[in-house]
Amino acid sequence: MKLLLILLLAASVSCLEDSDEEVIDDRPIPTVSVDQIKIYGERKYILAQARIHEDRRTFDIHANVIRELGSNNLIMNVNMRAKFENENEFKKIFELRRLDFCVWLTEYNENFFLRAFFKKSMTLSEVIECPVRVGNISLHNVNMADNVYPQNMVPGTYKYFLEIVEVTGDLPKVFALQVTTRIYIKKE
Repeated sequence: MKLLLILLLAASVSCLEDSDEEVIDDRPIPTVSVDQIKIYGERKYILAQARIHEDRRTFDIHANVIRELGSNNLIMNVNMRAKFENENEFKKIFELRRLDFCVWLTEYNENFFLRAFFKKSMTLSEVIECPVRVGNISLHNVNMADNVYPQNMVPGTYKYFLEIVEVTGDLPKVFALQVTTRIYIKKE
């Protein structure tokens, strides 16, 4: 469930071109490498798994929705932290809390500027819609560089976290995804 990413999100599907380091205005464009993915699905609702591709630039998410998730009860929390090169602690880059997931999904599908922010033209309803129905959902070639990171990000380690909570449920968290990436400049 892209809900699962960018998951939804955030949700988008894409591949980076396989090319050597690019240069714009004589500045190298940072390379993004997916180091680790932690994925959680509350087993009463969702079984989820992720697989990082060998190129470490893209990954797949597979989810089996076991129980329908109500369209008026899904809240999404998203945040990103970063530990820049030569620093010891993570710092908050952004945090969005208590977003109505289904309202966000509708806005994403209808708002060109929101889709452009995530550099995607894909309509998420092609992947997931509310209420979230029972069944299998797969996202292939998810690319954090296209979805979350601008090309001028500072080198370092970044942790992107997304969770979906069903507010009327007896469980605090239905789905969670943490993607840890490293942004670096290739050395000659």
